[in-house]
Amino acid sequence: MYGKLKPKNILLITPNFYPEPFPISLAAKLINKNHNVTIVTTLPSYKKNGYYKGYSILGPYFETYKGCKVIRIPCIPRFSNSNFAIFLFYLNYFFSFFLFTIYVIFFLRKKYSIVFTYDLSPVFTSLFGIILKKFIGIHHISWIQDIWPEGIITSIRINKKNFLLKLVRKFQILLWKYPTALIAQSEPLANFLKKKKFNKNVFTIHNPERYSQKIKKKIKAKNYVFSYFGNIGGAQNLDSFLNLFNSINKFNFQLNLFGDGKMLEKYKNKYKNKNIIWHGWINEINLKKHYEMTDFFILPLKALDYQKYILPGKFTTYISKFKPIIGFSKKNGAIYYYIQKYKLGYFFDDSETIKNKIKKINRIYNQKNCNLFYANTQILYKKKFTPYIIRKKFEDLINKF
Repeated sequence: MYGKLKPKNILLITPNFYPEPFPISLAAKLINKNHNVTIVTTLPSYKKNGYYKGYSILGPYFETYKGCKVIRIPCIPRFSNSNFAIFLFYLNYFFSFFLFTIYVIFFLRKKYSIVFTYDLSPVFTSLFGIILKKFIGIHHISWIQDIWPEGIITSIRINKKNFLLKLVRKFQILLWKYPTALIAQSEPLANFLKKKKFNKNVFTIHNPERYSQKIKKKIKAKNYVFSYFGNIGGAQNLDSFLNLFNSINKFNFQLNLFGDGKMLEKYKNKYKNKNIIWHGWINEINLKKHYEMTDFFILPLKALDYQKYILPGKFTTYISKFKPIIGFSKKNGAIYYYIQKYKLGYFFDDSETIKNKIKKINRIYNQKNCNLFYANTQILYKKKFTPYIIRKKFEDLINKF
């Protein structure tokens, strides 16, 4: 039972939403089971360099998704992976959503009791919730998915000592201070926020993912398939594992990379190896067969400062397939925490030498360990990441306000 309280009208603000591949779409459906959710988002354009099929600058601006009302704000697409294109999209996004926030204040001020913000990059999404909390007195719950300025530094390679980045850091902390509550998408992030006392109400809710019962184990003693799914950019720490796999010569393997980004062409030219295959961007439906063929999932993150507490979104996808994970990042971060604590696979620390990494990867196959990893990913998924668990956590949180 989720309680018998009166359904609440909830406004959910997110930069991305269905048909874009983000877990917020499933989360919105789960919350809407007992409440009335209105989603405010952009016209879908993620990874398309243009609008998704069926969308244009003419809309549609009003839709329904799994019982949720969807309002789409006029926004130009990210027409490339260049810094200018990203900046232009962020600027357009900010002004469009700011105007919508003003509209809510004057015309819909009594309609909603809670505003959720799904704080991907750009993290200033949370600002719209803070403004609504301040001017119309509703509760604001911020679900943290990215952290600035680290996200900016790793994406555009700006100097960490830049004065503007210091201002961005202060702005980020303010975005954590003023919401009614913060949702951390990893346990280490929640512990960090509580320790720093940025907000007195901090909760942990992981990104949800449905699992496929048809995904099967696949490990061959003499041939390994490793796969990475996601953005090919500066924040993903791709050099760390590409250098490693480019140096392997003691066993047969295939490394698949699915995705695109501003660093794609550079890496394709740098790492020319017949065993490293660049597939580009493939939609989720066509990825299924590649999930089944994979022996180990690759999970890298260039974890600068606070960013190390963020758990990459693909982590939930990986464990929902019940396959071992190989993490590349820094110790004491979220990736290290989950892999080591729950025994989900192997972890490579950024500080390790390439020689030590090669020794470790050459010993990576162990059938007993792999069977343990398979079992542990399934246990963790069912304990913390299923739609039922996430729905229950949201309901408990909503009932507090």
